[in-house]
Amino acid sequence: MDSARRVFDGMGYRDIASWTTLLACYANSCSVKAARKVFDEMPERSVISYSAMIAAYVRGNRFREALDLFRELFSVKIEPSDSCVMSVLCACANLGALDVGRWVYSYVCQSKGDYVDSRIATALIDMFFKCGSIEHALLVFEGAKEKHVGEWTAMLSGLAMHGLGEQLIEAFEKMVDSGVKPNGVTFVALLSGCSHSGLVNEGLYYFDRMESDFGVEPTVEHFGCVVDLLGRAGLIDQAMQLISEMPFEPNAAIWGSLLNACRVYKNVEIGELAAQWLIKDEPWNGALYMTLLSLYREAGRWDEVEKVKLKMKEVGCRKGPGCSLIEVGGICYEFVVGDKSHPCAVEICLNLSKAIREFQEQ
Repeated sequence: MDSARRVFDGMGYRDIASWTTLLACYANSCSVKAARKVFDEMPERSVISYSAMIAAYVRGNRFREALDLFRELFSVKIEPSDSCVMSVLCACANLGALDVGRWVYSYVCQSKGDYVDSRIATALIDMFFKCGSIEHALLVFEGAKEKHVGEWTAMLSGLAMHGLGEQLIEAFEKMVDSGVKPNGVTFVALLSGCSHSGLVNEGLYYFDRMESDFGVEPTVEHFGCVVDLLGRAGLIDQAMQLISEMPFEPNAAIWGSLLNACRVYKNVEIGELAAQWLIKDEPWNGALYMTLLSLYREAGRWDEVEKVKLKMKEVGCRKGPGCSLIEVGGICYEFVVGDKSHPCAVEICLNLSKAIREFQEQ
């Protein structure tokens, strides 16, 4: 980046292309602050400039700023590119900003007519599912002129997310019958959906068919889905056996799902094994210790509870505060436990207390 900046500073004449190239360099290296500085210094901006800056915000998980800049883009009468629209849809999905997402969908329909790019259709389906609007997601999917693997996979992922296991399997079979070949991401969605819907036999059936029928070699992520599938069903021993037999080193996600299953089904022995691996890999993970505490509490192992608390103090970890996001009038607001920095914090707390009292009186 330093060399790119030196070249830029040494240029006698800097046109919009050179400014945008420097902005893109900072954006691609996740230097959001530096990218914004370049953006603000630009004497003129194009759709590429806005797209690069919005994408940088999204990659940096600064989704509200991405939406703010998207609004600015329209205020200066610049039409967004497809890549810009996809970045904004990603921001909407992460914020749960359904109102903004619907507005973008309306804009896409008006500007694109009958043809909507497959990537945008996929992003729309994903966004609507993540914002909880199943109806809109199905509308986009059914309206797609051609359904590629991206649209199908987004559809399956959304159905899995909402625990609609039977519809998920039905959609997968329709996908196969239509001649679209599933890929590895498709099977992650399918297996995850079976796990969240308690469809153990179906999940194992599709896992066994992945490579033989569809030529998709299982990865550690697929094995992780099956471990979660077995764990949620209380089949802890089978899950542990699969971990010991799989051709990959189990990762934190696999051990974490096993630990959660052990907490639910009070399997202290295997839960301790999972926790030991996780603590070795993530010794400052407060959420991990909280899960282990719950495991010991529910098993009545109070001596172990005190040991875990002592260990937490030794490593100086604690569970981070929770936060919530709410969309009001197309604007997303974030609330963090214990944070009173919002200018209307007092009014919000008073109204919340009033609502709680009214609820309790009913």
